[in-house]
Amino acid sequence: MFGRERKFCDLVGKFKAVALIANNDALDVDAVATMLPEDTLHVFYGQANVLSCPGFSRPSVLFHHIEGATRRYGMSERGRRTGERNLSAGGFLGDVGIISQRYSKRDFPADLADADVEPAAAHLIDARSMTRGWYPENREPSTGFSTALWFRDRFPNVPLYLCGFTGVVGDRFKLVTHHHHFTLEQAVLLVETRKGGLHHLPDAVLPRTGYTGLVARYPDMDPADLAGFYADAITRRIDASDDLLQRAWRKINPQIGLRKNLGRLGLGGLIRRR
Repeated sequence: MFGRERKFCDLVGKFKAVALIANNDALDVDAVATMLPEDTLHVFYGQANVLSCPGFSRPSVLFHHIEGATRRYGMSERGRRTGERNLSAGGFLGDVGIISQRYSKRDFPADLADADVEPAAAHLIDARSMTRGWYPENREPSTGFSTALWFRDRFPNVPLYLCGFTGVVGDRFKLVTHHHHFTLEQAVLLVETRKGGLHHLPDAVLPRTGYTGLVARYPDMDPADLAGFYADAITRRIDASDDLLQRAWRKINPQIGLRKNLGRLGLGGLIRRR
């Protein structure tokens, strides 16, 4: 364990609960904070843009992912300073760098040392082992997901509250869906919630899905059987979507080829872009 990771564990051990605050534009942080136990450590991400105004005063830390290639923060110094200002009302306890699984070509060396990683980070955690071996190799786990698994592993007896972790794209904050496997992440978090110790706040932010609605409609049936029925329905929907996508591609592909060929001849302006 890194020295800065041990230091962060000592800090977390002073609190009775941990709340992970997603950058979800549907989340009212002040309202959620009143639902949390006293002595809760609040974890924010990036610039903490989820806050409607600067000056969050409760105990908090700010997480930033570490890039595999540079071993430095992925966010600019200006962005980090914005986040720190949003949390600078007395309760801010420092930045935390998180090392998580990356694409093979961007991954960290196995013998990575504490001194090799972002010196500006007051704290550091290594969450690579949380997803290694089972997370899709062509994707990277999101920072929030890696954080949640790390806390569950290191502090299994400390209540962990996920605030705004829906995996649903909002209007203000974009989810980089081609980098992360949000469907798998949401499924894992639901399993962890069922196992206990993991809580979602507020309940209204986590909408009822088709599957949970099916379970509510047939409470006497085995959820495993219902999951099989629902999986069959999803498969048919995906197959239909694939067929629709293929038909659409067959229509637009000739136009793309024509535009490229006209561009080579200097006549690209003949096709108007919509």
